[in-house]
Amino acid sequence: MPSSTLSRSRSLLQPLRFGRIGSIGIAPSHQCLGLGRALMRAAKTSVQAHGASEIRLEVWTFNVAAIALYAELGYAVRSHNMAKSLTPAPEVTTQVHDYGIP
Repeated sequence: MPSSTLSRSRSLLQPLRFGRIGSIGIAPSHQCLGLGRALMRAAKTSVQAHGASEIRLEVWTFNVAAIALYAELGYAVRSHNMAKSLTPAPEVTTQVHDYGIP
């Protein structure tokens, strides 16, 4: 059974039913139309219908628009997920082609 800390006074071993949003994305051409908000509402409804008392997600720190939306919807930072690459980043090259199209 999953466990979590809901507040500083609760044990890490206390069972808690929660839902998790694995991934959500809106095509750039459809952003700012309320679709993200609608998807988040639907996820909340589904999680509640399954008896969970909490919903969780992860968001990349560079995605400031999503972070702002989640904050508006009442989500708060609870932890920081950190990573360190053990291999050098691949060299990025860009190729530009001129096809003569104006």
